[in-house]
Amino acid sequence: MLLSLALIFLGASSQAAGAKYLLLERGNGKVVYVPLAAVASTPEGNRYFTVIHDFFNPDLLGHLSRRHVEEIDCKGRRTRTRVHARFTGKRGTGKATLNTDEPTSWRPIRGKDDPMEIARNLLCPA
Repeated sequence: MLLSLALIFLGASSQAAGAKYLLLERGNGKVVYVPLAAVASTPEGNRYFTVIHDFFNPDLLGHLSRRHVEEIDCKGRRTRTRVHARFTGKRGTGKATLNTDEPTSWRPIRGKDDPMEIARNLLCPA
C-alpha cells in the first residue's frame, strides 16, 4: 500500500515524459490522481481524462474508490463530469456500487488551488 502511494507520488511529482500519474490532491484520508495514459481530446479541443479518488478508509457507504471522467474546456476555464462511478476496491476496481453516465452541467474552475486548474495547466495545450 505504502509502496503504491509512493510510486503515485513519485510519478506525479515528476514533470518528465516518463510520469504515469498526475497527482491532484492528497490528504484528508484520500489521494486523487489522473492516470496519464487515459488523457484524450474531443473534436472541439477539450481534454477529457479519468480521475481516481482512493480513500484510506471506506466512507459511510463502504466505498474505497471513486472514478469519474472529467472534461475540461481548455479555453473557457470550465469543467464537467461525464461519467461517475463508485467501487468497493482501490483504484476504481471491485464491485461497482454506483454508476452515473449523465454529464453534469459546465461549472467554472474556482482558481489556482482548484485541482482542475492544476489539470488544465498541465494537460491542455499551451
